[in-house]
Amino acid sequence: MEILMTIIHNLDIAGLLLILASLVAVRKIILELPKGSILIKWKILSIVIMLFVGGYLHLIYQHRVGDSVSSETVVSLLIFFGAIFVFMISTLSLETTRDLRRIGVLEHENITDTLMGIKNRRYLDTKLNDEFIKYENYSTPFSVLMLDIDHFKSVNDTYGHDVGDEVLKIVGERIQEYVRDGDCVARYGGEEIVIVCPSTTEDHAFNLAERLRIFIENLPVCSAEKCNTDSDLHITVSIGVSECNSEHKEANDIIKSADTALYKAKNGGRNCVVLYESSLQEN
Repeated sequence: MEILMTIIHNLDIAGLLLILASLVAVRKIILELPKGSILIKWKILSIVIMLFVGGYLHLIYQHRVGDSVSSETVVSLLIFFGAIFVFMISTLSLETTRDLRRIGVLEHENITDTLMGIKNRRYLDTKLNDEFIKYENYSTPFSVLMLDIDHFKSVNDTYGHDVGDEVLKIVGERIQEYVRDGDCVARYGGEEIVIVCPSTTEDHAFNLAERLRIFIENLPVCSAEKCNTDSDLHITVSIGVSECNSEHKEANDIIKSADTALYKAKNGGRNCVVLYESSLQEN
């Protein structure tokens, strides 16, 4: 029995320390929050915790002196303040969750192209720089694919910009679904799309590009009904491929190399993949 009472007394102290620790955490949150209704609620919560601590201390004292009447009164108060505490924590957690969701949506919109649903130029620049730093520091290979929709202007001229926008959206979705999870698909500008392939050599990148080219060629990007056309709409793409190497002095240089290869692919008849070589710069 004595051992049991000792354990109970120690649990009293442990519980008190936990409550005090929560009060410290709440205090830190209050210092970080801007002025507003959320800040007021957290301040009210800190007061509730302090009242709870006072009641807890009184309960420990009454428990040890054996005043059962006073103990029952304090227990009732603790239950009441505990209910307030749980209610406020639940309410604040809900509001915090909603805020985090809104922040997540804003962050997603900040790095996503609204039309194509893939990453935007801002995110692409960051991703390229990160991969270039890995290459410089650890010689980790990475490759870039630059893709351009063949004769896209004729799609807009023939079917209208609404159909053109739908084609861009579908192409973005198709590419995103086809590439690997770690690859970054981003809109570079207009109908040009860049795919950053981490830890990928030029041979593997070329194979990926060729498979992607065939995949896009064989599937209609827009059904006749959806695009209000006489038949299903097919497109082709040209792709330039470049692996980061010692020629590239900064992250944007590899984009220039892939663009050079893409230019060669478009001049070579389109609907093909060209791997960058230094000799392309001389032509």
